[in-house]
Formats: sequence, structure tokens, C-alpha cells
Amino acid sequence: MSATLPSSLDGVPLTVEGLKATGAVPHWFGLGFIQLKIDDDRRLHFWHPDLMADTPEEELHDHRYEFTSRIVRGTMTHETWEFVSDALGDHEMVEVSCDPGTPADPKPIDRGHIRMAGRYTMVEGSVYTFPPTGFHRIEASRAVTLLTRGPKVRDVARVIKGLGAPDICPFERKIPENELWDYIADLLGDVHRPGYHVRPIPRGELGEASKVREEVEEFMDAVEQGVSVMALVELADLMGAVKGYLEKHHPTVGLGDLIAMDNVTRRAFQNGRR
Repeated sequence: MSATLPSSLDGVPLTVEGLKATGAVPHWFGLGFIQLKIDDDRRLHFWHPDLMADTPEEELHDHRYEFTSRIVRGTMTHETWEFVSDALGDHEMVEVSCDPGTPADPKPIDRGHIRMAGRYTMVEGSVYTFPPTGFHRIEASRAVTLLTRGPKVRDVARVIKGLGAPDICPFERKIPENELWDYIADLLGDVHRPGYHVRPIPRGELGEASKVREEVEEFMDAVEQGVSVMALVELADLMGAVKGYLEKHHPTVGLGDLIAMDNVTRRAFQNGRR
């Protein structure tokens, strides 16, 4: 991250005082970020490492409009996905309301399976435009974006979720406004408030390599802090992440198999024979 931010961007204040002066009120959006509507077409989104999404991962979704998003601070990973209709598929597409105060009332409209179309990481200064027909999700731990939307082309948005997965309303959980402003101030001021870990660590997805990486980074952070008990806890969590990866990608291989391979490797190095 850069050390400082400009006081405004495209006429949007980038200080807490300036944002409050606009009359904008922050709201928690359950997919993992704080939303601050500047006007009808522009909003700032804030991802903070201390705020956990209300879903295991951001649900695949489209929008009622085309939008352009600029990364003001931090980095994020953007995934695009395709939905393929299939009567035997393990995912469903539903229509949902996107307005606070309006019941989501999801309506199933199709069944099928999904496939990733692209995945890329964007850094501070990156800009991308996304169409209303595309499905995507964002992974971010500490980031701020400025989104500008185009004209609304539909009254409802669409969400893709696992068949039988619970419906999550992104506006259901409320976080006090003063707490949200504290998180925003932290992000705009680039002051990291440590929890267990001193440095921000991106969250991973259980069953994926990203979760293994998360636990490795948390272990290293604990070692750097000199907290041996926490380091051992992170090693235990790392075993859980490895186990989850094996169960998803190599279901016939267990931790015992990896330990057996490690023993063979040790024997080869000890005997000087490979």
C-alpha cells in the first residue's frame, strides 16, 4: 500500500471527515465489505481483515447494471465464473432483491454447474469494468475500491449457490455505524490494528491451497512475534488445512501417507542415496 492517499478521487473525499460531510452512511454488506454510497451512481467498498463475511466465501453473483471499479488501496483477486444449465447440476441460480429493507425472497430460476472463466489479482490503481451479465466474486483482505455504476438494466440480481445451501441476506447482520467508521478510518489511514497477528494475512478457502498458505503465514507471524504457543497452534491449524486440501483434491491420500513419504525422504537423505 502507498503511505498516503490523495484527499479525493473523482470528486469523492478519501478522508473520514470528508466522507461524513457528504452525509453518506456506512452499511455492512454480508459478502465481506462495508458499503458507503456517495450518490446514486458511486459507492466506496471497504474490506478489512478483522471483518468476517457472513458466507464461507463470497457468493457468485451478477449485477443489475454495468460498473467500473478502481482499486483505491490494497489488492484484491477477481474471479469470473460461467453457469452451465444442467438438470443434474449441483448448483442453482436464484433471483434476489438487492435493496436494504427489502426481503431477499430468492426465486430459483435454473439448475446447473459452474466453471471458472478467469482469476486475476489487481493492485492499487487498477481499473476494471464488469457487465451486468457476468458472474463473479472478490477475494480481499485489506482493500478499498471506488465503484461507479451504469444505468440499471434489471430489477433483481442473480446469485449462484450450491444446491440446498442456505439463503444468506447480505443486509441481515447489523454492525454499529461508529464501528464501521473506525474500520474505514483504519483503512484510509493505512494503520493496521493487530489482532492475533501483527501483519495482515489474506484469508484462504478451506480445501484449497490458499488455506494452506494462510496457515503458513500465520505460523511465520507467530514465530516472528516470539509466541511459541501460538506458533504451535498455527502448526495444528496447518495440519487441518493440509487435511482439507487432501480430502478435496486427493481423497484417497491421508496425512499418514504424507508422513510415510516424509520418512522415506529422511531415510534417503540420511543414507545419502536417492
